[in-house]
Amino acid sequence: EALLARCRAEPLAGTFSEALDFFDADERVFDFKVEQAAAGYDRPCTLLLYEGLERLSEHHIELLCRGKLTVPLINLLGGLGERARAAAPRLLELVDDPERGKRAVLALLAMPSQQRAVLEYLPEIYVADHLLRGSVFRLHPDREALARAVLPRLAVAAQKMDGDAFRALERFGPLAVGEAVWVIGMGRLGVEDYFRDSAVELLGEFGESARPAFANFFKLLEYSSTRTAVLRALVKLGPVATEFEIPLEVLKLELSRYPKAEEMALLDQALQAIRV
Repeated sequence: EALLARCRAEPLAGTFSEALDFFDADERVFDFKVEQAAAGYDRPCTLLLYEGLERLSEHHIELLCRGKLTVPLINLLGGLGERARAAAPRLLELVDDPERGKRAVLALLAMPSQQRAVLEYLPEIYVADHLLRGSVFRLHPDREALARAVLPRLAVAAQKMDGDAFRALERFGPLAVGEAVWVIGMGRLGVEDYFRDSAVELLGEFGESARPAFANFFKLLEYSSTRTAVLRALVKLGPVATEFEIPLEVLKLELSRYPKAEEMALLDQALQAIRV
């Protein structure tokens, strides 16, 4: 009771609120945590988002939906998804807010009934914000539409060796097959290690469209520093890359003199995938 009283008197005094964690099973403490989250405080919102969603009652959620819409509370409402749809009208009013808008869009995206209202904002967030990109990709209801909207923009930057743009592009895997021509050109000797290896592994997602890259793959297999990415690509390509079976068998014999466990295991995986 003394701790709760002090926390209510000084809600920003972290030491007191941390002490309450020892009494987390007490419903009074949990109710207080919800009250503080509804007031927009960071720590209780974060604790509820990662540890307490399943304990929230309808009364708790109603309180949160009426709360002070700080970024931490908006994130918590997004974690609740459709359960927090009562907050949707207030969140919709924030989508153009410079500080809270992106988080409001993601919270609404997490509610299936509200997704259509925020689809137009998602391509820009995906391209521009690497911190929110994963959530947009995971929650978007039409990943192909997202790919059509963002891949042309990402490709321009990725071809200029922009690592963030390339990572954003490669997340789409086989949906990025339309970019195969320049990705093939990047997956060769002479290209910076990160971009070469990433391009090779992405080509593994392209199936038959990766065939023009096979000449480069054969060359890359010759060097220990470039071999791993090719083997990973071949595991993904499987029977599409049957012409690699004999070269891989020869390579296996060569490497068996001084075998490296991880490399040999990956080589075996590639052979197995090709033979399926």
